[in-house]
Amino acid sequence: MFKQYLSLPKGIYYLTLARFINACGFFVVPFLSLYLTVILKIDLPTTGLCVGLVQAAILPGSLIGGKFADKYGRKTTLITGNLIAVVWLAAAAFASGYIQLTLCLVLFRAFQSCTQPACDAIVADLAAADSRQIAYSFPYMGSNLGMACGTLLGGLLFEHAPALLFLCNIVCILGMVAVIHFGLSETLYNKNAATTAGNAAEKAVTGSALRILISRPNLLIISIMLMVLELAFSQNLFLLPLQMQRLFPGHGATGFSSLMIVNTILCAFATAPVVGATKKLGALKNISLAIILMALGFTMYGLVSTMGALVVATIFWSFGEILLFSNFGSYIANHSPISHRSRMSATATSIGMIGFWLGPMISGRLAAVFSFETLWFAAGTIAISSLLLVPFVNKAEKITNQGYLNG
Repeated sequence: MFKQYLSLPKGIYYLTLARFINACGFFVVPFLSLYLTVILKIDLPTTGLCVGLVQAAILPGSLIGGKFADKYGRKTTLITGNLIAVVWLAAAAFASGYIQLTLCLVLFRAFQSCTQPACDAIVADLAAADSRQIAYSFPYMGSNLGMACGTLLGGLLFEHAPALLFLCNIVCILGMVAVIHFGLSETLYNKNAATTAGNAAEKAVTGSALRILISRPNLLIISIMLMVLELAFSQNLFLLPLQMQRLFPGHGATGFSSLMIVNTILCAFATAPVVGATKKLGALKNISLAIILMALGFTMYGLVSTMGALVVATIFWSFGEILLFSNFGSYIANHSPISHRSRMSATATSIGMIGFWLGPMISGRLAAVFSFETLWFAAGTIAISSLLLVPFVNKAEKITNQGYLNG
């Protein structure tokens, strides 16, 4: 089961270690909605706006980072983006009000999101097309193992020493940078199996990322599908912690941490068997199954109120998350030219993140009118509706592949 990870390129192991260390201290953003409402006493609509703005910073950050990584290198992007992000996270720790805090975290999120396209490109640079599902799942598994360790600590820090959330987050980012600097080699000019395996979709091309995206409609449609799904998925960082605070007054942070620990432990230890069992299905079928499981979990949140039932709901969408994030990156990489790997990853992710940005802002407004239960039903419905785009992705992929053959 875990043997499938033993033959990966060395660089992927260093990347996984770096993401593990970073995830161990990923405290501030997951607890932001609770920090604003419980510590700073901000109302729900304003909290939704603040969280939405912080998440919106992912869009420009990813696009700029993708261009930077393709031009100047993956390693340079990872180090530079994270070091600048640390500066703004430190500034956020000393912010005097929610406006200053939000502004600092917007800049922090923007610079840290610059690094994600470089991470995705490193995996694509090092792994051959037929092994990318496994290669993408390994750093994802390491990241979730780190979050499993860090989430429990984050909940305790929030309730007893919230200021330390910022310090611990900073220390872990610096640890990640150290691993990248000393362990990871530049992969930008690595001529791997992608250029020799006969995969026409990965041959280098010229032109902008937007032009390439338009010429490959399957990538555009699957990105839109992710955007719809992220509209629902974003509620895990906005609606869920607020719901836990309402269900378990005074213990919302620890309750939310408990659910996140279930999620991260599953994503850490179930990724290997799930990927091993589903790798023959193909990326698109796995993404479809992921959507069904996530929609089921989100809908359950609107039906239950006991901790045991909430855990079951979390298990459903966690398996969906494993399938989604183990397959989306590999699908994009396998249909992107080698010359634009970071930019195509950034563009697809940015389109998807529009939903992640809008989700908290919309829910923050609707929470003043509708119950949390109603909002979770809406999230489940939105998630399952993204399945309607799957046939269009299939059709567009066939048309695009035919174009490669004719070309």
